[in-house]
Amino acid sequence: MKAVRTLVVVCDDKDAGIFENAGVGKGLTEIERICASDKAGSDYSDRPGRGQAAPGMGRHGFTRPVDQKVLDRSGFASEIVKRLGRHARKADRVGLVAAPAMLGEMRRSLPAQLGAMVAWEVDKDLTKSTAAELADRLSHVAAF
Repeated sequence: MKAVRTLVVVCDDKDAGIFENAGVGKGLTEIERICASDKAGSDYSDRPGRGQAAPGMGRHGFTRPVDQKVLDRSGFASEIVKRLGRHARKADRVGLVAAPAMLGEMRRSLPAQLGAMVAWEVDKDLTKSTAAELADRLSHVAAF
């Protein structure tokens, strides 16, 4: 019987790891570590700009339609999904582990084909856990 190859993505807003399991009893092995770019958000100042409608009129502040933190999270989720797609060609299923806000971004970023491979999700931030700790903490959803 062929072993089921599982990829596990563990991420938060700043860090992500892609782990592989080659079958029951094999444990998890980290195959890639991804960090959000240090430049993320540097295109914007802390405060929105101001404008003047016409000479002599009052000045008005601008507000961004979307918070910069949300944009950074969305961009990072897209980068994680892109890298996951490269590894997923050889996998049978995928598991997602992320804090609730990031898990939502991951779901929105997944293309249909990759989304169909998702076997389970855990809405916890476990990015600081080692591979052995992850296998233990995720034992209720999959056998590693």
